[in-house]
Amino acid sequence: MRFPRHPFTPSHEGSRAHRRTLSTLTLGAFLLLGAEAQAGTLYLSRLSAAEENPPTASTATGLGVLVLNDAENQSTVTATHTLGATATAGHIHRAAVGVNGAVIFPFPSPASPVGPLTWNMSTSAVDSLKAGELYMNFHTAVNPGGAIRGQLRRALLAPAAVNPAQTRLANALDISAGYDADLDAVLIQTNLADTATQSQALREFGTSTIYSAGRQQIDAMTGAETGLFAYAQDARLRPPANTDRLNTFVRLGSEFGRRSATDNQAGATISRPFVFAGVDRWLSSGAHGGFAIGYSDGRDSFENGLGHTNAKTTSLHAFASAALGGLALDAVAGYGWTALDQTRNLGSLGRAASASPDGSVWAVALKASRTVALANHNTLVPYALLDVQKATVDAYSETGAGAAGLVVSQRDTWSSAFEGGAALVVPIKTDAGHWTFRAQAGWRYLLEDGAARFGTRLAGSPIAFSTEIDGPGRSSAHVETGIDGQLSDSVRLSFGYRGDLGASAQTVHAIEARLAMQW
Repeated sequence: MRFPRHPFTPSHEGSRAHRRTLSTLTLGAFLLLGAEAQAGTLYLSRLSAAEENPPTASTATGLGVLVLNDAENQSTVTATHTLGATATAGHIHRAAVGVNGAVIFPFPSPASPVGPLTWNMSTSAVDSLKAGELYMNFHTAVNPGGAIRGQLRRALLAPAAVNPAQTRLANALDISAGYDADLDAVLIQTNLADTATQSQALREFGTSTIYSAGRQQIDAMTGAETGLFAYAQDARLRPPANTDRLNTFVRLGSEFGRRSATDNQAGATISRPFVFAGVDRWLSSGAHGGFAIGYSDGRDSFENGLGHTNAKTTSLHAFASAALGGLALDAVAGYGWTALDQTRNLGSLGRAASASPDGSVWAVALKASRTVALANHNTLVPYALLDVQKATVDAYSETGAGAAGLVVSQRDTWSSAFEGGAALVVPIKTDAGHWTFRAQAGWRYLLEDGAARFGTRLAGSPIAFSTEIDGPGRSSAHVETGIDGQLSDSVRLSFGYRGDLGASAQTVHAIEARLAMQW
C-alpha cells in the first residue's frame, strides 16, 4: 500500500553553514541509536525556531528521533541540538502543529546528545504520535516557553517510490527502524532529503542491478553454443578425406551491446570478450565430436553511474554432429564456473557497496538442419534449434562502505528458447583458396526468459521484500554472417558477425575469428 505523504522539506533554503550543522546533528543521531534501539517505526522531529509558537529568534537547530516498537507500547528517543549549555530543559509535548501543549515525556537532561531514552508509552500517547500531535521542544532561559521545536512526523519513503519495485522496497524500509544503527543512518539521512533524492536512493539501493550476474552467465553459454554450431556447419562443407586426422580450433572475439531499463532492472551497456579452444575428430564422413574449453570476461556497466558487474566464466563444452540421411543434427552441452564482482554506487548516500559471490551455469542445445541445393552451387540450410540454460548465483551480501546494502539468498535463473530460420551458403573461388560466404537469419522465441521472484532484505533488517527480475523479452531476431576460407589442406580461417536484436533497443552483437587446423 501507499502511505500518506508527510513531507520533511524545509520551508526555505538554508545556508551552507546551516546544512553542515544539520549534517552534524544527523550524524549525532545515528551514533545515539546503537544496539539499544528497539525495532519498529521511525519518527523524526526537525527542530527549529520557526516551529515555535510564537517563533523565536534562536539560530539553533536540532534533530529528534523516535523509534516506536512493533508492539506499539514503547519507544526509544534520541535527540541532538546546537543550543549548547544554554538549554535548560527538553521534553516531548502533546499538541498539534502551531499549538502549545502539555509535557508528557520529560528528558532527564537537555544537554546534547539526549538519550537513548526508553519511553513506555500509553495508548493515548501512541494515538497522538500517529496523528502528528506530539512535538519535541527544548527550552532556554531566554526562551523559557521553548527555543526550538519540531513536530514528530512519521518517516516515510513509500510516497517517493516511482514504480512497484521501489514501492515494495520503501514499504519494507518504512518498518525497518531500530534493527541496526547503520540501517537507521540510511533511513534518517534519506528521510531528511527531498523527494527527488529519496527516489534516487530507492533506485540505487534497490535490486535493479542484481539481475546482471545470472544474465551474464546465460549469455556467455549461449554465445558458446552459437559459435560451436557455426563451427559444425562450416566443417560439414569440407569433411576430411581421412577420418584419422585430429582437428583443433581456436575461436576468439567479443560480444557487446546494451540491456534495456525496466521497473525491476537498470539499463546497462555490456561487453564480453571471449576465447575458446577445442579439439574434435571425425568418426566417419558424416559424424564428428569433441570438446572445447572457453573463457569469457563479461561486464555490465549500469546507466546513471549505478555501478557494474563483472562475470568471469570458465566453461567446458562437449559437442557432436551427425548426418542422418539428409538431416544434420548438432548437439552442445556445457558447464561453467563464474567468479563475480559487483559494485553498486549509492550516490544519494555517498556510499559504495560491493559483493563477490560465485556462480555456476549449465546449458544444453540441439540443432537440426537440412541442406537444400540451389543454382550455381549455392545452398539453403533451414534449421531449428532448442536450448536450455540454468545459472545459479551464490548468496549475495554486500560489504564495504555500503553496509546497509542488499542481502540475497542463492538464486537460480532459467532460460530456454526455440529458434527457427535459414542460412544461405555461397561458395567463392579466389586465388587465395576456396571461400564460403554464409548469411543466416532466424527468429528466437524465449520459452523461459529468466524472469523470477525471490525474497530480499537490506543488511541489518530481517524484513524481507519481494524482488522481481524481468526477462529480456519473448522474442528477438537472430542474424549471422560469416566467411570461411580453406587456406591449405589443413588450415581454415573464419570471420563472423552475429546479432540478437530484441525489443526496446535491447541488442547484443558479436564479432569473432576462428582458426581451425587438421593434424
